[in-house]
Amino acid sequence: MRVLNCVDPMERGRALTAAASSITAGELVIFPTEAAYVVGTDAFSPPATDGIRKLRGIGLETPLQVLVKSAAMMDGVASMASDQAKELAVAFWPGALTLIVPKSPSIHWQIGGDERYVQLRVPLHPVALELISECGPVVTSVAKKSGGQAVTRAQDAVDLEQEVAVFLDYEELVPAPRSTILDCTSDRVRILRPGSVTADQLADVLGYEPV
Repeated sequence: MRVLNCVDPMERGRALTAAASSITAGELVIFPTEAAYVVGTDAFSPPATDGIRKLRGIGLETPLQVLVKSAAMMDGVASMASDQAKELAVAFWPGALTLIVPKSPSIHWQIGGDERYVQLRVPLHPVALELISECGPVVTSVAKKSGGQAVTRAQDAVDLEQEVAVFLDYEELVPAPRSTILDCTSDRVRILRPGSVTADQLADVLGYEPV
């Protein structure tokens, strides 16, 4: 595993290029988001996504999250998303809001859970956004092994170095509140996991408070 500096502006560009190349090759990369370090790879490569599942010790019943670079990407990967979902994306992305929406019929992912849907988010972190801009949608999970502690700095990833190609080091991250997860697959939006974005904030956009 190569640990590459993303704090120094002089080194960040080369580090991002190396990480994007690894993801395109189907390898695993750890990178920072606003809430935690995550492990990510090419969303379109089943062997690569299987690599995340093996690392995390999770099966296909558990859906992985997909990070995209902007709300505009929803038209490509989730063209059947409701107007409500699109309004929420515009209002809160980049940010700690995860939307479960129908994926586009032309998209073929092996991300787990109900394959008709996808969990989408745009992260609020410059390194994550720059990486996704270089390599396209990235499937992710929290950077840790099954039963282990979440990675908050490069030193924590020692036991992952055989499985991970690149670690984009943004120094130690203080764990932040988790993203709010919303089910946007029916007429009324439902909160599946409370998080950073509150019900009151959602109501300001939706015109009603989701359950």
